Amino acid sequence: MNGDTEHAFRRAGEVLRKESALTALECAELEALFDQVNSTQYISLVKDPRHRRALQEYDRRMRVVTYLIVTFMGLLFVVSAFAGLFASLPY
Repeated sequence: MNGDTEHAFRRAGEVLRKESALTALECAELEALFDQVNSTQYISLVKDPRHRRALQEYDRRMRVVTYLIVTFMGLLFVVSAFAGLFASLPY
């Protein structure tokens, strides 16, 4: 287990120090790597000033995904409310 967390920590550092923009695949990999590292390693990754740009980009991508999910859930709620109103109308 300790070797896995150390490998995940090193890989996350590599991805975060990458010069080019993060891809969606790299953001997904980072999410999995963040789940594998321990809390001390996570804090070390987040606090490193070399990772600031990549972490901001990661945060922006995750917010877009979150907004899409919340919007879709809101749309489904509205559709279900209209379906409930339509079903309650007398024929």
